[in-house]
Amino acid sequence: MGVKTSVEVEPMAERLRLSLLICLFTSLLAPDAYTADLFSVTGLGTLGGSWSEAVAMNDAGTVAGQSGTAAEEMHAFLWRNGMMTDMGIFDIVAINNADQVIGTQEGRSYIWDNGVLTDLGTLGGRTASARALNDSGEVVGESETAAGVKHAFLWKNGVMADLGTLAGHSVSSAYDINNSGRIAGISTSTSTGGSRIFLWQNNRITDLGYVPNFFNSDAWGYWIDVLINEQGDVAGCGHQPFPRVRHGYVLKNGLWIDTYDAADRPGGDANCPTAFNALGQTAGNYADPGGPYAYQWQNGITTYLGTLDNYTASTTEDMNNSGTIVGDLFIPRTTAPLRAFIWKEGTMSYLPSLFGGSTTAAAINASGQVAGTNGEIAILWTPRNMTSAAVVPGFGIPGDLPVRKLVN
Repeated sequence: MGVKTSVEVEPMAERLRLSLLICLFTSLLAPDAYTADLFSVTGLGTLGGSWSEAVAMNDAGTVAGQSGTAAEEMHAFLWRNGMMTDMGIFDIVAINNADQVIGTQEGRSYIWDNGVLTDLGTLGGRTASARALNDSGEVVGESETAAGVKHAFLWKNGVMADLGTLAGHSVSSAYDINNSGRIAGISTSTSTGGSRIFLWQNNRITDLGYVPNFFNSDAWGYWIDVLINEQGDVAGCGHQPFPRVRHGYVLKNGLWIDTYDAADRPGGDANCPTAFNALGQTAGNYADPGGPYAYQWQNGITTYLGTLDNYTASTTEDMNNSGTIVGDLFIPRTTAPLRAFIWKEGTMSYLPSLFGGSTTAAAINASGQVAGTNGEIAILWTPRNMTSAAVVPGFGIPGDLPVRKLVN
């Protein structure tokens, strides 16, 4: 006969009393209605060391990240179906839905595919930096040429191709690629320093224009990031030389729409998007003097995600194609622990902690699974109901911190 635990021998009346007290306590903590046990939380473990960190995740719930080994060397890992695999020494950049992973190490870029790590090579120079890949395993980024200048590249079927630059420019970089093979990048003039966004498809490069400015010249605008969604829509982040305030833009009918909300954030320093989904929504952070504030933009309307409880700042980490956003809450210039959040249709809630301490979110997939880190261990939050949990508007976690109304 097995040894009974204290819970097993506890009298029924005591169990009932304890259950009632727990229900009463959690209802007092979280006066807003919540869905109990919305997420299960899984610790992903390590590669033998003392820490791990989630970086990226695909729609199957496969997680890529970094971990310490038994020798406390930093290696890349792939976690799927409860098993963590050591992929070698490189820094994770992205993962696709075929469980292919790209990363960089000491000026070179790699793709890991079913246990094989391949160096992508270069365009004739010394270095290459991968930035994105699609579900076909096509990789884009920038590489030094034999002449020592950086050009955008497309790596496909083991071959790296030079995408060139726009006319009059000498430097380019590819930033994103969708599953149709459309590539968005930035082409730069070394003589003026100005830049323009380009779209590359079907072996043709198209000029999408410069950062809108009073002088109507690409010499006065600087793009610093660009994203493309599955519809082929393009969003970017850029700034003028004076003032050097970074604005987010979305290309609509050939015109760049400025998404910066000057009315609500007159002192803001930036609103660069970090995510761009199939609905045409952008999500990112306003870098105000008091701290960053997470936001979502769609069709000219900016929604500020707010904060919870005593937290005063928030950052967007990722957004899925349903518009659900995950990110982190913190209090600037303090040692208060970070808390991961999930936001859907105007309501923000905490993601539960497994080990206590800080939690941070890294990625959310189509099913509403969230990859992140709790303390020093990578974790995976999985909705109990995969088909509907990601769209439940407002919930709390019993036994976790109380859920409050959104602070606007």
